[in-house]
This record gives sequence, structure tokens and C-alpha cells, in this order.
Amino acid sequence: RVLQIQPDNSAALLNRATSLLQGKRFDEAQRDYKEMLARHTTTNFRVYYGLGEIAWQKKDWRAARGFPRLRRAPATAARSKAGRRRASRTWRNSSA
Repeated sequence: RVLQIQPDNSAALLNRATSLLQGKRFDEAQRDYKEMLARHTTTNFRVYYGLGEIAWQKKDWRAARGFPRLRRAPATAARSKAGRRRASRTWRNSSA
């Protein structure tokens, strides 16, 4: 609803993308994350985490390897440790 009133609200767009990811609506979540990157200058690790997680869930190892920013996610982030472990396995085990 917020995005209808304030289409440039980056926090609302990120929240929607995260909700879509959690609901396993990967294509819609990916669209929102990519829109975040296109419309808003961001270094927010959650955008890259979300795109990496979508690639992982879709078993798109080549795309998953393209998110090295997960290595620099803040150590205090709730999902960053799991994301870095998953990304590390993908980078080590992928022949792509």
C-alpha cells in the first residue's frame, strides 16, 4: 500500500521484495530487488543477499556466484553468516 502512495519509497520496496522472497515468489522478488538496484543507489547487503538467495533457490549457480558482496555483509546481520556459508560453498563447488 505504501508503494501506491510513495512509489519511490526504497524501504517499502525492499520490505516487499523480502516478503516475496520469504513467500517463495522468486520472480516477483527478483523484479523488486532489481528495481531497487536500478532506481536507488544502494549498497544495502540485503538487496544482494536477496538476489543471491533467489539464484540459490533456483539452482542458478552461475548467478549465485555473481554475488561476492555477501562476503562483506555485516557480521551482525542475522542472515549474513548463513548467506556467506552458502555462497562460499557455491564458489568452491561450482565449475561454472
